Amino acid sequence: MEGMRPYATSGSGHGQPRPLRWSPMSRARRLALWPLLPLLPLLPLQAQTGAIAGTVADSTAHVPLAGAVLQAGQGGAVVARAISGNDGAFRLERLPAGVYVVTVSRIGYGSAVLDQVAVREGATTTLRVALVARALELNPEVVTASRHEEKALDAPASVSVIGTQDIREQPSLTPAERKEALAKSDTATRDLAAKNAWLRFFLEYDPLPTARKVRVPVLVLQGATDQQVTPEQADTLAAALKAGGDRDVTARKFPATNHLFLADPDGSPTGYAALPVHSVRREVLGAIADWLVAHLR
Repeated sequence: MEGMRPYATSGSGHGQPRPLRWSPMSRARRLALWPLLPLLPLLPLQAQTGAIAGTVADSTAHVPLAGAVLQAGQGGAVVARAISGNDGAFRLERLPAGVYVVTVSRIGYGSAVLDQVAVREGATTTLRVALVARALELNPEVVTASRHEEKALDAPASVSVIGTQDIREQPSLTPAERKEALAKSDTATRDLAAKNAWLRFFLEYDPLPTARKVRVPVLVLQGATDQQVTPEQADTLAAALKAGGDRDVTARKFPATNHLFLADPDGSPTGYAALPVHSVRREVLGAIADWLVAHLR
């Protein structure tokens, strides 16, 4: 019966069920419940998945590692992927309950494989991953030399091959060592500038007076997360060009883009090697192409 709902029944004193009785339901209550009906089939699905979360760190320096790639696999197929953030944290979500193999990899470190990682419905499994730094091994480099001037087609006079063993005996800095060295770079740069005239000129040179003399079309491109040339410096340069009388100055900023015009939410030079993509952003190339088309007609 429309607008009515049944009461719960119970046995009578004689063991016979009482007949259902109906009470009216208000129209407002029926309308309030109606939008929830399509969601009812979905509610059980949300409780059927879990997650894997945690952090990735350097096993020696115990510092968080950003840019580590994590994959959760099952039966040889990758079910979920994630990349650790600046604090080393990651989260693999929407995993059906089961047992997974989690692989962790990062440039400059040996990969880690975690077997038998169990995920339960509605729960989060926590992992603490420590990666061991490892020097990158590149292909052997062939170096040639000669005592006499030779054409390229006539060389080489001799050949030296640097093999894997040579590289292992002289490994590069680990990422943790490199980070520590960069922290001391400011002092080293000042010391070098005091001894090197060109470097001192490079550090002290002010380009703004020259920018005020420019009278040709200028395109200024700037990454919003650039930590080598900050966005404020690009604004200052564009303002100096316009202040000097240049009437055709175009300035573009690209969000989450570093000094190399790569997609990078952080922009720190120490994280360049760990970026998943090392191609100039299409938005940057498109801006250059559009500007050239407009100015080279």
